[in-house]
Formats: sequence, structure tokens, C-alpha cells
Amino acid sequence: MVVNGDAYLINTLDAQDWGRVNVGGPTTEMRAAKSAQTLVLASPWAMTGIRAHGQIWVSPRLAIERLEIIEVTGGVIRGQGDAADGGPTFTIDLFTGEVLTGRAIAIPPAD
Repeated sequence: MVVNGDAYLINTLDAQDWGRVNVGGPTTEMRAAKSAQTLVLASPWAMTGIRAHGQIWVSPRLAIERLEIIEVTGGVIRGQGDAADGGPTFTIDLFTGEVLTGRAIAIPPAD
């Protein structure tokens, strides 16, 4: 469930059994990969893979802002960073969250 950008995993058999999913920012997009029984959540910067028992991976930062999921097919997530500006595309492994093509963005720590 996503409410106001916050993602939650809720046990449908016991509503008292729930938890917040940390996606590194507000959830802006969701895609279901039914064959892999995985839900992919996107924030403006990164992606998170979710299965029935919880979070399975979090990608590295992939965009400065406006990350977009283009498609999820064949075990691969294809997306674009900074989509409104025609930013670079990337692919992510659906099962591990590993960047397959493109690159993660390194953000230096604040001084």
C-alpha cells in the first residue's frame, strides 16, 4: 500500500502485522512483475524490490531526480534518470537490484 508517497507492507490476514518500506524518498511509481512475484517501487532517485515477505533489494542512486520506470520485462527493469530532461537510461536486475547497464550516481557527502 502507498499513502502520500509512503510505502507500507501489510499482512492481509493480520492487519496488525505491517511495516513501512524504506524506498529512500517518496514512492512515485510502482510496477508489478507478476512472473517474478516482485513489486518494484521507485522514488525520484532509486528503486526498491519487494516480495511477499518484505524488501529484497534497494538499488543505488540512479538519478538526480525524476527517475522513471520504462518497463519491467524478462527479469530486467529498464528506466531513465532525470527523465524530464532526457537523462540517461539504465537497466537493473529484477532479482538483485544490481545495475546492469548505465551507472549509479555518486553523491559526495556534505561537508
